[in-house]
Amino acid sequence: MNELFYNINPREKEKILKLLEANTLHFKKNTTILSSTKNDNVIGIVLSGYLQRIKTDYHGNVSILEELYDDDVFGTNTVTYSFSEQTVIAKEDSKIVIIYFDDIINSDLNYSYFIQFLKNLLKIYSKKINNNNDRIEILTNKTIRNKLLAYFKIKAKQVNSKIIY
Repeated sequence: MNELFYNINPREKEKILKLLEANTLHFKKNTTILSSTKNDNVIGIVLSGYLQRIKTDYHGNVSILEELYDDDVFGTNTVTYSFSEQTVIAKEDSKIVIIYFDDIINSDLNYSYFIQFLKNLLKIYSKKINNNNDRIEILTNKTIRNKLLAYFKIKAKQVNSKIIY
């Protein structure tokens, strides 16, 4: 949980998890963890394992939307998911922490470490939104040439150079 608990010591991390009534859960390979058909409004943090967020269309075609590894964050709240049918599946034995989004939002904790936790969470979601926007920018181009040019433009901007590797 490096990124989410950045600048928070282990004791304060445990306090946050306890105050938010976080649950640590273990999932076997190929187990469905979350489905958008359920409205749990939760945030999951991958402690160990490998998960996939997938979308199944009307015809049963499956698309992998995101691969999740250690320290990645996912959820079923409106910030992280659209209205399409999406599911998070454990692709190997996995351990995750579940926190209810409403407990975070409705919390009136004014501890410096909790404020740092909220800042870290916002940074993570901001990064996810930016990555999704970049993906949309690339995929909305009609030709492969334009998709590649959009990709190279985004990568050049990220490294602040016209040379990318």
